[in-house]
Amino acid sequence: MKSLIGLLLITGGLMGKSNDWLIVPGSRVGPITAATNHADLIELFGADNVVEEEVTISDGGPEPGTVIFKNRPYDSLSIVWSPEHKISTIVACFVQWPEPKDCHWHTREGITFGTALKALERLNRHAFQLAGFAFDGSGAVTSWEGGHLAPLKAASCGQVYVRLEAHPQNPPQKLLYEQLSGDRPFLSSIPGMQALNPRVDWLQQSFADCALDPKPPAH
Repeated sequence: MKSLIGLLLITGGLMGKSNDWLIVPGSRVGPITAATNHADLIELFGADNVVEEEVTISDGGPEPGTVIFKNRPYDSLSIVWSPEHKISTIVACFVQWPEPKDCHWHTREGITFGTALKALERLNRHAFQLAGFAFDGSGAVTSWEGGHLAPLKAASCGQVYVRLEAHPQNPPQKLLYEQLSGDRPFLSSIPGMQALNPRVDWLQQSFADCALDPKPPAH
């Protein structure tokens, strides 16, 4: 038993003690806040788990970034830095994209990769609005329509962006997908969305507009 505990401490480091895999709007991604710097990341996760490389998370092309747990896709985080060397964006399990599975990161409400549209409606206690498919921004939740999940987008600092994607398997589903595609909003409650029941394939926390004084809360 002692040897097992020792192994966990060695492999997990401080991260194993402080990380709860939670994405908290307006606050943090695990132990990472808007005030976390590169040195903090090394202290939190260990130098071997912090890799500096360009990250491409949008059509804008590669940006200066850091990948946490690059060789552990279910645990990974991709971080984009601002020109001021502050954390701008964190994408969970980006190493696995575009079809991440079993990602350990989740919101307090239980949203994670693979959460279905119908499950999001239950968590939100209300229908919500999302963008159409097959374009840049495909399937992004644009409004929680005042539901229980509204704080995800309402936080003044650290908003959480959720995106869904469908993978139609037969001609009727493919036709629905085409009808629900394009840069326009759709309600989750319409019959076509209910039939497709797309699943979450993107979780992102944005710290771009966060003030760093005082330091954001860590809980």
